[in-house]
Amino acid sequence: MSLKTQDYDFERDYRFSATDKALMARGEAIADAFAAFTGLVRIVAAKLYAPIKTWAVERATRDELLSLDDRTLADIGLTRGDIPQVASGLWVPENRLAQVRATQVKSASNINNRPQVAA
Repeated sequence: MSLKTQDYDFERDYRFSATDKALMARGEAIADAFAAFTGLVRIVAAKLYAPIKTWAVERATRDELLSLDDRTLADIGLTRGDIPQVASGLWVPENRLAQVRATQVKSASNINNRPQVAA
């Protein structure tokens, strides 16, 4: 059970001297500062670790694709020149772009919103 100065009424307890109260307050302040410091270290470590983890995943993907022969790469629709873009997540196949363009809704050629009458 830990005593926190904010939860404990020192004025009612006559067993603690002023020195004891000051030492307890100092210990609590040091503990709070240490907790804040460790939280800051955790945040900095996470920000430093994220790019390293991303790089490792990209490297593993790149190495795996580079180990394939040209025929296998062609079977999955890639060339050796596409590997860096695939590994970094920036590659989009051209046929997929064509599918996206084909499914986009085209605006009506009749922009006045009146029905066309056959002549």
